[in-house]
Amino acid sequence: MGDIGDMFRYRDVDRETVRVINQNVAANSTRFIMGPFIEQLESVVLRSASTAMDSTPRRTIETSYLNDAGSLQKISTNPRRYFYLNNSTIAP
Repeated sequence: MGDIGDMFRYRDVDRETVRVINQNVAANSTRFIMGPFIEQLESVVLRSASTAMDSTPRRTIETSYLNDAGSLQKISTNPRRYFYLNNSTIAP
């Protein structure tokens, strides 16, 4: 499933594509992932190396200017872990 603005687009994908998507969901979830079978969830968590919480904060806030009138802060999003398909297995 993908989105373009306000629209959704569906297409068939193979099982390897679904596995990579599930690994990315597990690796980048803050607290929860869901699925129909505990064995499947355990497999996804192991493949994504998500058995322990990631200690890297999702965002970093840096204050570059501060006085009584206010402050200037820079908020940066820290990169997360991502998995990619080995080859193009997405059906057209």
